[in-house]
Amino acid sequence: MKKLTFIMIIVTGAFFIGLGGFSKPLLAETGDVNKTNRGVYLNIMASTKSEYYMLNSLTDGRHNIEYMFSNEKENKDYKPTQDAVNNVSNMNLFFYTGNGYEPWVNDFLGDLNKLNVGVVDLSRGIRSRYFTEQGQKVINPYYWTGPNEFEIMLYNAKSALQEKDPANREFYEKNYNNMVGQINKLTNNFSTVVQKSNKKITFLTRNKDFEYLLSDLGIQYTVVGENISFDKYIKDNNLDRNNVVVIKNSGSKEDTEGLRTISLQSYNESISYMELLKNNINSILSVYK
Repeated sequence: MKKLTFIMIIVTGAFFIGLGGFSKPLLAETGDVNKTNRGVYLNIMASTKSEYYMLNSLTDGRHNIEYMFSNEKENKDYKPTQDAVNNVSNMNLFFYTGNGYEPWVNDFLGDLNKLNVGVVDLSRGIRSRYFTEQGQKVINPYYWTGPNEFEIMLYNAKSALQEKDPANREFYEKNYNNMVGQINKLTNNFSTVVQKSNKKITFLTRNKDFEYLLSDLGIQYTVVGENISFDKYIKDNNLDRNNVVVIKNSGSKEDTEGLRTISLQSYNESISYMELLKNNINSILSVYK
């Protein structure tokens, strides 16, 4: 955790340069927010719905937050328009996922008027991991599935909010700490359950989709090539089928040959990143109980 904290401190100074000065808030209002206690009122654009959930947790309804895409297909197929560029340029903050998740973002950022909007790459400070897609080694964009990386993501968001709204610095810090506490509770509980369990489990998978999560949790696993059946791998390596668990992406329809299988999610627009992390960790924990 000390190493993670150090990374976050370095990250803070680096991306504040890109936020620029304070912009004049747009005339957006909500009736249930106490203006006298909230400092500035920010108009914020997030690239994804999951970012929207995260930012709402950090701001607790103090600001106007919008998002660009409801699902991954919209993000993948998106072609920037001048109207969208103008809209985001008039915001106070624009958060994007980074780490290769938005294929359109470089061109989009190049067209933004950054005199008004502070741009925040939520992946800043993340050590990218890679997987193979269609025979090519590419960046695994799903860093938020890892608890350590998700904490860095939260830190980047929290720090940007504090920079734009310094009057409420402690408010954002408190919400951030509460969310980090939830992450720590999940990972500490995971470690406790695994340490108390006497089960020796061999995890197999077809890819490195969940490298961030599995690495952070200290889970050893083996990637079995597509040209080898799980049954053959088990026999060739003299493994006990009863102790083998296959990890697959929830979107995969592969037949896992009757082996115990857990399905994890890399993204779900219907829930927050925190809920996604909790669900994935609990799915892995289920094999130890």
